[in-house]
Amino acid sequence: MKRHHSMIHRMVSPCLLLMAPLASGAVSWTVTLDTITTSYSSQPDPFLGGTDSETRLTASGTPASPIDFSALGDTEFSITLQAPAGSVIQVSYPSGWDSAYFRAAMTSSGSSGTGAFIDNSPDIITMGYSLISGTDWSSSSTKKLQLPGVGGNLYSTYENMAVSVGSVYQFESITFTTTVPASYNEVLNPSGPSFYLITRVSSDSPLADAGPLVSLVSVPEPVTSGLLAAGGLVGLRRRRRVRPC
Repeated sequence: MKRHHSMIHRMVSPCLLLMAPLASGAVSWTVTLDTITTSYSSQPDPFLGGTDSETRLTASGTPASPIDFSALGDTEFSITLQAPAGSVIQVSYPSGWDSAYFRAAMTSSGSSGTGAFIDNSPDIITMGYSLISGTDWSSSSTKKLQLPGVGGNLYSTYENMAVSVGSVYQFESITFTTTVPASYNEVLNPSGPSFYLITRVSSDSPLADAGPLVSLVSVPEPVTSGLLAAGGLVGLRRRRRVRPC
């Protein structure tokens, strides 16, 4: 198993992120992806006669609160899609298919409105990425972060990763970050967009159902953490035995 902390789209150690404070005036949305759904299984392509299988991992909740940019200047804004506590997201693409697809997204239907904010190259950070087997993924050029303008309700934020069949990947979270200018004055409603991952395999010929492509895998507590906790308890017991003269 290969574990990576530095790739094109900035794979970052969880410890480093926790130690680094947010920039002054930064705001963020964080959602937990906790619901696995099968969009379709072994769906025939009506034109080519092939097969597609797709699984989605969605968020049952929404970000905690709206964000009013009218009271802010130039502001760093981040959107994080994360696994539930104690878990990692695992994406498995079986062999035998012709192509694989992955997208992390925040989207809604509607119109963009006047003065919509669009960043076609947001910063992307993937936390805790591991290649379990197969071929490393890489960041593609297909990424975007769009926020609605006046009279609009269209969110269109996504990144496509270049993935390979016969490969298994794990990660903890994906974060989109951009700088929203002071000229953007909208209030973002957290209940407006949907947050999800799309995973799909396709074949030019009919194939049986690929099965779920996404799963949530429990992560055991690190041995070092357990030892530190045990050591702390021993230390407490020892200190209780010491009596002042």
